[in-house]
Amino acid sequence: MLKQKYFLTGIFILSAERQPIKLAWRKIVWLLKILFVENEIGGFILFIRVVPYDPFWEVEYENESQKIKNILKDILVEVYHIGSTAVKGLAAKSIIDIMPVVTNISLVDKHNKEFVAIGYECMGEFGIEGRRYFRKGGDNRTHQIHIFEQSNHKDINRHIAVRDFLRTHPDIALEYGELKMELAYRFSEDIEGYCTGKDAFVKQLEKDALLWYQNNESYKTR
Repeated sequence: MLKQKYFLTGIFILSAERQPIKLAWRKIVWLLKILFVENEIGGFILFIRVVPYDPFWEVEYENESQKIKNILKDILVEVYHIGSTAVKGLAAKSIIDIMPVVTNISLVDKHNKEFVAIGYECMGEFGIEGRRYFRKGGDNRTHQIHIFEQSNHKDINRHIAVRDFLRTHPDIALEYGELKMELAYRFSEDIEGYCTGKDAFVKQLEKDALLWYQNNESYKTR
């Protein structure tokens, strides 16, 4: 039932977007793969983890961003929906990535208990200097928060550039979605294999996106 839901959602989006025939056909083939490709483990069906775009992701973002606003209050400058779930039509793992921007990153730590109260783990910088990272959902992760100080233009612009580049380049977004779907099938239980498989594509994507963003900064959206 889950796959049928995602397939029908994808067909609805295709009809609403009125894509060119060539692009629409590629998407239909991709959706059919998601519907029928599956692994059987111990008699149970393991569904592919990368799924077609779900409009409900935007609702989830809005709901969660309001909770974040209620916690960070006066130190909050802006909140952005980032990552693949922020790009309409892009296949993604169903994890909502949120990027709050604050006046002073050191002031975030005193709100850790409030984030824990709404289901998050507080992970500190977690490998990226100047970030505060929070995650929700345990092994079935549903949300990730990446908080940066407003002076950290490098990380903030990197996330926004990739998101907006994919929003305005549907062919590249489709190629990225197809790659993730294939890797999720090949490495359904191997997150390292999945990440390694898309590493070169992501690095080139970030490079192209930042170059594009430098020439189109006025496009910045939430």
